[in-house]
Amino acid sequence: MEELERRLAVWVDEGVISSGQAARIEELERRRMPPIATGPGSGALRERETRRTAVAEAVGYLGAVLALTAVGLIVSDVWPELRTGGQLALVGLLGVLALGAGQALSGQAAPAMARLTGVLWAAAAVAAAWFTGIVAAELVVVGPAATATGAGATATVVAVPLLLRRPGLPLHLVALAGAVVAATGALGLYPLAPDPFYDGLLVAAVGGVWFLLGRGRWIAPQRVAEVLGGLVALGGMQAASFGELRVQALGLGLLLAAGAVALAVQRDAQHLLIVGALGGFVLLPQLVVEVFGDAIGAPATLLIVGLLLVLLAVGLGRARREVAAAPEADR
Repeated sequence: MEELERRLAVWVDEGVISSGQAARIEELERRRMPPIATGPGSGALRERETRRTAVAEAVGYLGAVLALTAVGLIVSDVWPELRTGGQLALVGLLGVLALGAGQALSGQAAPAMARLTGVLWAAAAVAAAWFTGIVAAELVVVGPAATATGAGATATVVAVPLLLRRPGLPLHLVALAGAVVAATGALGLYPLAPDPFYDGLLVAAVGGVWFLLGRGRWIAPQRVAEVLGGLVALGGMQAASFGELRVQALGLGLLLAAGAVALAVQRDAQHLLIVGALGGFVLLPQLVVEVFGDAIGAPATLLIVGLLLVLLAVGLGRARREVAAAPEADR
């Protein structure tokens, strides 16, 4: 029932079902479940079970911290003295252990175990990318761009299937970061160095694809995918603005931010409103100064930021009112 309640909360949060439907589903499933012990010791038993999973999660995180500390010490002191085979063996062992530990916990329904599984699998994907980077740089002996492309692609290829099995923020971060590194590394394979505008545009495209995958519910949680994809897209346009086409990059970034705000208002999605407003706060003042110059740019920037804050407050208030009205409609 804990897993069911967690999933129902996610579905209600994403707008798939209403809170009234979620309550009816939960009631139906409770009726179908076999009777649970309700004796004097049942409450204590459930409390011990919850405490045991929390302790297991804490121990798992502690072990991960110790392992990362050991790896850091090895990298700083011993790593240069290791041969390539030793480096590959160490990284491969860490990856296999993380993957196996996550697999052993993947069947647990407790939220604490689900979070720990996601962290372990994310570590496994990072180890796989590291392994590929060592092979590319030391054995195949390719350049930095090709090494980054291979390592990033490996991180994404390993993390995405695990993300589909166990949705969570750590795997989202590893998969998306790997895609960005692979894309920018591939662009760096060209003999002529491209303008930063095109690097940023490529990053924005990767973020946009990630956003659409979340929006289409191909990857979950939908909200995490949309927020990360939107932030990466806006960050890509910010990076693109350091090239020759600065005004165009800032303008495209503002269009993306405006689209996020429009979608937030249409769908009552507060997280998209925050992403779009953040993009407006960062990009719009730069565009104003770039177009109007320093003389009028500062006062105009203050005016625009103030208007954006007012719009953000209105949007947040509207979203909160819609959320408050939804339970009343379900009744």
